[in-house]
Amino acid sequence: MFPRMEIIFSYLVLLHIAMCNIHEETVTGIIGRPVIIPCVYKTEKPIDLKEMRVYWQVEKKDKTVHVFNKGQEEMQHVTEEYRNRTSFFLKELRQGNISVQLSPVKPTDDEVYIALTQEKGNMKTLCKIKVRVGGSFSVPALTVKTCTQDEEIKLECTSQGGYPQPSVNWTIHSQGAVLQPEKTETQFTQDPESSLLSVISTVTINRTKANNMTASCSIINEILEENKTSPSKTCDDPRKYTQETPPEDSSHSKIWISLPVILSIIVLGLIGSRKYFSKQNIFQCLRKSNNMNPDEESGLSLNHTSQHLTKTPPNQKQSPPTLIASEEHPWITENTEEERKT
Repeated sequence: MFPRMEIIFSYLVLLHIAMCNIHEETVTGIIGRPVIIPCVYKTEKPIDLKEMRVYWQVEKKDKTVHVFNKGQEEMQHVTEEYRNRTSFFLKELRQGNISVQLSPVKPTDDEVYIALTQEKGNMKTLCKIKVRVGGSFSVPALTVKTCTQDEEIKLECTSQGGYPQPSVNWTIHSQGAVLQPEKTETQFTQDPESSLLSVISTVTINRTKANNMTASCSIINEILEENKTSPSKTCDDPRKYTQETPPEDSSHSKIWISLPVILSIIVLGLIGSRKYFSKQNIFQCLRKSNNMNPDEESGLSLNHTSQHLTKTPPNQKQSPPTLIASEEHPWITENTEEERKT
């Protein structure tokens, strides 16, 4: 008997829901910001909150978003992914405003939500709200990958940080005419943590049809109704993109760095050798004038006399030097016996 009554009660609830004038609406939530899921119904007099029950849940899924039961918010009954992210406008509940605020919006919040009320035993489905979630993409960057004199021009358009998957449009003009790309490739990648998307789109254009070409790309987010377009790029001079500056030869730079050092060493060597040879010339002149032996050079200075002193053993008498007349010094004669005695 009890199962029958449960089936009948469920049937009556479903019939009442079907007959109710449910408010349906679509709202847009921007990722990272709060969104209000609206639901308001008119009442003739203020609602007794102690007799009021409100349930927000995800349609066709076993997920409870928010619960208000007899004057209190019961967060313990809320599904984990929505817990501490929803709130009511408590001061406006008596006037029938049972809207719920969801913050911050995530990509997974893209769902259909329904609001149910139970007042004095009567169950009503008041609102059915579709939340569309979107995130803004960055301004696309357009890069000329190749612009050669051959048969191919390749362009790349990139944008990041948006949701959901956008549309990519290319605008290519050549001498006032619209060009269609020979080949287009678009790839999307999704961040595993934030679920935000990045897009890379490339096009290939026939070079012979693209004289003085101008191109731009657009990222279109239909949820947010955004159309972001890149700055235009041109491909009029192939050399701007194909001619690469040759890398600097490190061996040449080393030569230029070491050249001053080498020159300094050479100059110092020349100065040193000049001083050395000048000194040698001075010694040669002294030898010629004083009959100096080469071995005696180290003990003489420029102002030294031409006499050479030698040491005599202690017990040996030193005989006076014998001077011999020469052609160069005719005034020098051999000492006489009397002069020796004196």
